[in-house]
Amino acid sequence: MNKPIINNIKHQKTTTESHYMGLPIMAGSEHPTYLKVLDNSYRELSLLCARYSRVVVVRVDLHPAASGGLAPAEINIPSFRKSIARKLESKYKSKVAFCWTREVGRNDYNDGWHWHWWFAVKCSENMQPYTQSERMSWDIIEVWQEKAGGFCERNNMAGWFYLKRDSFSLERRLTEQKQIANGSKKDENDVFINRNAMLARKINKGMVLGGVIDEAFYALSYLAKVFSKVRTEASKGKPTFASSNLKLSYPTDKKGREEEITSNLKDINEWLKEPVEPIPFSEANLRAYQEHIDNGANYDERCRECDAALDEIDRLLDKGEIDFEEWSSRGDFIRERFKELTLSA
Repeated sequence: MNKPIINNIKHQKTTTESHYMGLPIMAGSEHPTYLKVLDNSYRELSLLCARYSRVVVVRVDLHPAASGGLAPAEINIPSFRKSIARKLESKYKSKVAFCWTREVGRNDYNDGWHWHWWFAVKCSENMQPYTQSERMSWDIIEVWQEKAGGFCERNNMAGWFYLKRDSFSLERRLTEQKQIANGSKKDENDVFINRNAMLARKINKGMVLGGVIDEAFYALSYLAKVFSKVRTEASKGKPTFASSNLKLSYPTDKKGREEEITSNLKDINEWLKEPVEPIPFSEANLRAYQEHIDNGANYDERCRECDAALDEIDRLLDKGEIDFEEWSSRGDFIRERFKELTLSA
């Protein structure tokens, strides 16, 4: 039997319901989530989508510097937040929505401290959403590492989504759900949804939870999990989570913009309140995913073969047991193996 997950922030309410505001979340009887984090994520994302018809969302995992950087408790989160928000706002001419949580996980690295963030901005007119998401993640990680005082290979983009407001209706969500489950060459969800990540998840594995907005909010709800949100002596007095605070209107908005955004927000809340029943991935998608896993295993095996061959050459060279001609012969073998790896990657 699994040990119960302890709520370490007693004043924060939790939920084990499977949906929030009509959208699926990573919650269940053994997986409670904090309502405040869900509130923040829904409010900020829906406000941004009410302002812009197309939005790109990026989720990132951030860690302290691997060496020589600041101690985790010394990283200035407000300074990072302000710097990256200014950069994204300037680059994409967009308001910036975000949410973050600090967690303490395994103790094998910087006492387990790490942060989960998501950022969302208006979709660029000049690049594909995936390209934009990659560039956003590069900027986020670059600014973070400046503030943290150094590089860490664990910093990464954990996911991304391309949201279109006109796809939030129940009818469109159901259509997208079927497209994601069955696949279609004409379906842009083949590009804007990572099916392999969905097929690999532990909870709701092999199931499609809804359209793109459903899958996006499900992924963002990971930030709300109770597990690993531990307050330590070093983090005392520091917030465990926070978010942006977007407004309905700004002084630079054109006349009538607030009314337009308010109307859009009302539509979004009305559309999303109807939950979608999960459906399974098609057999063809499941087979394709298994082939992906098998190819990955074969790729890893070939990498191990190359590593073993290189180690063997190093050992023999160190002992003087092979001459240049023998090394060249073995080198040809390795080059052929790497050629195979490149072709199958």
